[in-house]
Amino acid sequence: MALLTRVVLWDGESMAISHHVSHQSLRLPSIILRPILAVVILVVADLSSTLPILIPWVKAARRQATGHGNASIALFCVVTLICVTLTTLVACASVWFLCRYLDKMPFSVVDLRLTSRGVLWFFSMIAVACIIFAITMGIAHLAGVKGIPEDSSGDTWWANMILAFGLGFLLQAIPEEIIFRGWLIPSLGNTKLAVALSVVTFGVIHIVSQGGQQNLVERFIYLIMPLGFAFAAAIVRLASHSVWAAIGVHGGLHISGTIMFFLPNESSPLQWTLLGVLWVLVGIIVNWRYKVIRNLEVKESLASENS
Repeated sequence: MALLTRVVLWDGESMAISHHVSHQSLRLPSIILRPILAVVILVVADLSSTLPILIPWVKAARRQATGHGNASIALFCVVTLICVTLTTLVACASVWFLCRYLDKMPFSVVDLRLTSRGVLWFFSMIAVACIIFAITMGIAHLAGVKGIPEDSSGDTWWANMILAFGLGFLLQAIPEEIIFRGWLIPSLGNTKLAVALSVVTFGVIHIVSQGGQQNLVERFIYLIMPLGFAFAAAIVRLASHSVWAAIGVHGGLHISGTIMFFLPNESSPLQWTLLGVLWVLVGIIVNWRYKVIRNLEVKESLASENS
């Protein structure tokens, strides 16, 4: 009883949410449906980024942005940010719809609200991502894998930074984490199965990613990376009660090479493996510190007793 009381006090808000979802007694078809919906939403959100190009003034701006000079480059950045922002908006709207009409839950279960704790976790995970990137590149260098540093020379370095942050967060980290860690985990009841399905579904769809893979074997090796950081993202999201922690993991992975432009960067099976393994290690450490999986087990036990 002392353990249960401690868990309730430490995680009161999520406990209430978990009970609400668990009492729905999701059946197998519903459990299968939700990961499929997550993938569908992701595809629709990604495709939505191409819609602004159909707008006449955006199309005209895009043509003007193909020229040289800072004005054209700035215009290209603006058009790109408009397009990728739509991906985040579509993901948010879709998740809100599913929360309200499928799960009968408030949108607040996504834990998207900015809090001081969420912001701290967000920037901390970006810092961790940079450390992991440095370790990975150091080991790759020692192993003889040659890389090329990011091009930060010339007058367009600012454009590279804007595009990296825009693509890394607005196109990928924010919408994908809102869907897979923000919505899918509570939609499945905040259980160990929910975490597993969130990680596996997200990881497996990366079999079609274009990350420098040269053959089928490398495509499977590549999966180690998204599976690894998805696990870490799920753990920190539950530990922090904020999806911004997961966004920090995901976005940090994408922009760490840009932030640490002075280090060589080479996409290779060794890099994918090291990144995945190191992110799993981060997840294990956070889980050990905050007893995330243990708390899920206690919640599942309580839900089972009350059903």
